[in-house]
Amino acid sequence: MALIGRLADGDATVRDWAAFALGSQLDVDSPQIRAGLRGLLVESDTDEAYPAAEAALGLARRGDPSAFAAIVDRLTRPNPGSLCLRAAAELADPRLTPALVQLRAPDNEPDDPWVEELEHAIACCTAATTHGASGVAALPPSP
Repeated sequence: MALIGRLADGDATVRDWAAFALGSQLDVDSPQIRAGLRGLLVESDTDEAYPAAEAALGLARRGDPSAFAAIVDRLTRPNPGSLCLRAAAELADPRLTPALVQLRAPDNEPDDPWVEELEHAIACCTAATTHGASGVAALPPSP
């Protein structure tokens, strides 16, 4: 798949779009896709491109354990973005709940999309605690 090669492109915007396509848009999975997404987890996201956040979301959708540390790291940074919250919701790991709850603030507006994402992520991780499960069903490997 040509997109896998784009995960290593020299342009962060290209890596971002490739991670978005592979991570969020395509319901395919393979060791090569996961390896490529894992390789982006160490990158720094910028105002123009979010390859690491897209990679964390893609790995969370696949139930990949490497997503956990990347998500926790981003949740504890100032101003975690919506992609990080979506990744937390997808992974639905109860161990993420304390970091998510720490992001609640008295001045959060309930109709703010970021706050809605935060509350959704908390609900997903809390539900995983209630059901004794960790994570959502991972995508099956592609044939």
